[in-house]
Amino acid sequence: MKKICLIQVWFGKLPDYFKFHLQTCNNQKNIDFLFFTDQSEDSIFQNAASNIKIKYLNPEIYKQFIFKKLGFKIELTNFYKLCDHKIIYADIFSDYLLNYDYVGFYDIDILWGDIYNLLEPHLNQEFISIGDKVYFPGIRGPFCIWKNNLIFNTFYKNINDYKLLLQHSKYQSLDETYLVKILEQNNISICDLGHLINVGSNGKHLDCSIVKNNKLYINNKEKLLIHFIYKHDLKICKTEDGLRTYYSKILKDDFYWVTYFDKNYEQFAKEMLNSLRMFSNRKVIIYSIDYKVDVVKDLDLDEDQFISINFAFDAKNNVEIIKNIKSYILKDSCERFADKKMVYIDADLFLTVNCDSVTKYFNQLDNYPLFNLNLYDYIVVNNYQNSGQSISPIAILGKKIGVENYLFPRRKANFIVYDNRSLPFFNEAVELYEKYKNTEFGIFAIYDEDADNILLAKYNYINSLPTVDIEETDDINNLDIFSNYGYGKNIESSINKKLPEHVNDILCFHKMKTAKEFEDIKNKYLNQIIVQNEIICYYTTRKKSLIFHKKGFFNSKTFNQLVYFEVFDNENNQVFLTLDNQNIYDYQLYYIDFIEESLLTSKDFSVRIIEKQTGKIIYNNLLKFLG
Repeated sequence: MKKICLIQVWFGKLPDYFKFHLQTCNNQKNIDFLFFTDQSEDSIFQNAASNIKIKYLNPEIYKQFIFKKLGFKIELTNFYKLCDHKIIYADIFSDYLLNYDYVGFYDIDILWGDIYNLLEPHLNQEFISIGDKVYFPGIRGPFCIWKNNLIFNTFYKNINDYKLLLQHSKYQSLDETYLVKILEQNNISICDLGHLINVGSNGKHLDCSIVKNNKLYINNKEKLLIHFIYKHDLKICKTEDGLRTYYSKILKDDFYWVTYFDKNYEQFAKEMLNSLRMFSNRKVIIYSIDYKVDVVKDLDLDEDQFISINFAFDAKNNVEIIKNIKSYILKDSCERFADKKMVYIDADLFLTVNCDSVTKYFNQLDNYPLFNLNLYDYIVVNNYQNSGQSISPIAILGKKIGVENYLFPRRKANFIVYDNRSLPFFNEAVELYEKYKNTEFGIFAIYDEDADNILLAKYNYINSLPTVDIEETDDINNLDIFSNYGYGKNIESSINKKLPEHVNDILCFHKMKTAKEFEDIKNKYLNQIIVQNEIICYYTTRKKSLIFHKKGFFNSKTFNQLVYFEVFDNENNQVFLTLDNQNIYDYQLYYIDFIEESLLTSKDFSVRIIEKQTGKIIYNNLLKFLG
């Protein structure tokens, strides 16, 4: 068994996330952390295990120490300069390192997994770091170790002008650039463990991780560490079984998404919920039928955005009952969240980048809900319950209550906009079901939709949403599909249908019933758009700039290269400014300078990235405000 020592020098106040970092340092097998700091009296170190060696050191003593060890003076006008000093730590602190096989440096903006077990297969290498061969080669500042010997501990002295570079007031990348070059010149290889950190195949820094039982998991794979380089874009929370990290997004409170499912449908609901995590800045109310869902442990979601309600209905896995309880759910949500606008969505949907634009329909709300519009006037159920019969469930129910004329096209209950004013409507839908269920063969065969359509016709509630979903395709650009749905090839579509006029009007994919169908959607659609956490958008008051920073490379994306950035003032409902004619593939950073904070009066802005040629929105998120 080999022993490893990781060295850190930190001056000034410790960041809030340090307590989580420290938790993952504790009790690491065969790993000691040598931590020099002027904050050694901080109470947080009371939680440090014996493998964490805290040594008091302030900047003045540190500078004197370097002069004594190396024979020249350095200045520390900013503590970021300490990143250049990482390569000298093993030399100047050599008296502390006599009993270690490997030494090196690390950053504190990381959470660790099981360090030794993941490093052990590589502990015959001379240098080990977390670079990769494609995006971030060589030595990376968050972690690097090497064999503990005089040659490697003083290898930095082979760098030309290393003294001048160390004395320079600004960071010179001695740790990540100069040291790598000199190793290459001397044919010393670096063992790259980039596959063991939170960088995806496209170079994107991944946000979501789980630390439990002293191991770190990202996308269900064990990893060495997660480095949170975009700190204001990441949330760390403590859970019953350890720690979790998430993408930290802004959440508006103008409406809630509402959905429900039972345990049998949870695997598909996870895909729908994940699409909301990727594209929505609103909270989601999850009704779990007859069982309790922990959104963190069971669904791997952020509890700030996703709220679970255990809805006891005694459905006993009865498919007929479960599919007919939607009105009960909507009724309960009206009562429970009486001051909110809400949007109900079925669990077999996959939301799009434009889903939050559903707010444009809120001003049409009255005393009844707005339903998604079907393409057809009638739906007939063939061979119902293997009877060989074709039936019209709505006609059966309509005859019961004396409603024989319906609204065309038929309304779909997979996407519904409503608020508390719709409570009487849902109350009556519940009463209809309770009164007439099981009274006649075929009644409620299309579940909740029949009661909804009957009540809309009964009161002549004619307003609706247009068609906001797309079915039977994984290509959202294929608007021709609306004329070629499988179930409509032998049925005339309604003359009153309202189809999406543009791809931006499609808010969701619908009718995914298998894991493969969801996977096909993701594989195609996610390459046509930008997920919220793939770009960080913020206004910095210090620099008076709007920053758009890609968190990875877009080489697998298929959208057009020429785009424009649009900053939209949601409060005043107008475009605030645009950054036109940008090649989205060329650069990692885009910005607009010289924007006075006084001009950003509402603090409620959306950022959209739009294909120049097609007008297709490929990114939509709320703007963050930072210091």
